[in-house]
Amino acid sequence: MYLMAVMAEQDTVSQDDATHIVTLSPTERLEWLKNRTRFATLSSQVDNILSLYKTFLERTDAPKDKLITMFKDPNEYKDAFEKAKEFGDRVYELLCLIGQNNRIFRFLVV
Repeated sequence: MYLMAVMAEQDTVSQDDATHIVTLSPTERLEWLKNRTRFATLSSQVDNILSLYKTFLERTDAPKDKLITMFKDPNEYKDAFEKAKEFGDRVYELLCLIGQNNRIFRFLVV
């Protein structure tokens, strides 16, 4: 996502850009995107993804035995699967919005 945004802004990605991405956490990459003028209209989508990710982290911050018990429950499993699907869908939608006419997006897809 970060590299696609850089490509959209600069029409190129430098080695420094690629190196910088590894210094950022996934949430920092999303925050960076949200704060770019070019992508200001995507702020609510980014906030939604960050919220879903926070919920996931809170839910899975438990001892292994508790997680196993939780995911054995059909209702818990179904809910977790639905939330994971929603997270994936929101990230994909954001990638599509950033990736319009972007060569890096093509490379990711193909």
